[in-house]
Amino acid sequence: MNSFWRSTVRPPTLNAVDNGNPMKNDPPRPELWFRLIFSLVGLGLMVFAVGFHGIAGMAWFEIVGFGSVFFGGTALWAGLKLLGKR
Repeated sequence: MNSFWRSTVRPPTLNAVDNGNPMKNDPPRPELWFRLIFSLVGLGLMVFAVGFHGIAGMAWFEIVGFGSVFFGGTALWAGLKLLGKR
């Protein structure tokens, strides 16, 4: 049994093509579009929530801050990747 596992299960190795870069392949265009649209919808919902309820306490600053960084960063990253993949 041990020889079977030794011959079939091998740890991943780096070849000369990827040069140790784990992100050598970007996501495909449809996934980038999904990420961009999802992020823009998330930003829009967050703006709606803040506009509807206002910023009532310190927790809202944290929610808006982290939400803006997450959704805004993802939207920016996906948009730049889409522009680069023309």
